Amino acid sequence: MGPAGPPGADGEAGGIGPSGVSNALFSGQWSWTTNTTSSATSGQIGLNTAAWATATEVHINEQKKDGTDVSLYLDMLAVGDEIRIQQKTDATRYGIYEITTITDMGTWRKYGVTHVISGGAVPGGTTDTALTIIKADGSGVSSGA
Repeated sequence: MGPAGPPGADGEAGGIGPSGVSNALFSGQWSWTTNTTSSATSGQIGLNTAAWATATEVHINEQKKDGTDVSLYLDMLAVGDEIRIQQKTDATRYGIYEITTITDMGTWRKYGVTHVISGGAVPGGTTDTALTIIKADGSGVSSGA
C-alpha cells in the first residue's frame, strides 16, 4: 500500500442550530449575614451555619441589597432547583445547594437544602454576595431579571 494522499477540501459549514434556553431564573446581589436563624433584614442572605458544607438551610430576604423586591422570582422556586451563592469579589468562596424544602417566613424565605459543592470560607458579615437561582426543569429566563 502506498502513502496517504493529501487531505480533501473542507465541506460546507452546517446551519445555525436553534437557540437554547437559559435555566438561570435569577441573579442578584445581597449582603451576607452571620445571623444563622434568619435573613429578616432587607437585603440579607445567609446560612444556618458558619460553613458552606454543613448548611442545611439558605436564608434569602425578599429584597436585594438595592431594595428591589424579588419575591416574584423566589415564588418560582421549587424542590430540586439550585441555589448558587458566591462572595461577589472572590469566586473561590462559593456554595451550591439543591433545594429540598421551601418555607415562606413573611419577608424572607428559608430553603432547606442539600450541599452540592463549595469552596473557601463563607463571606464575612455584610460582604456583597451574589445569588444565582438555577431551575432544574430548564424553565428559566433567557433575558436578565
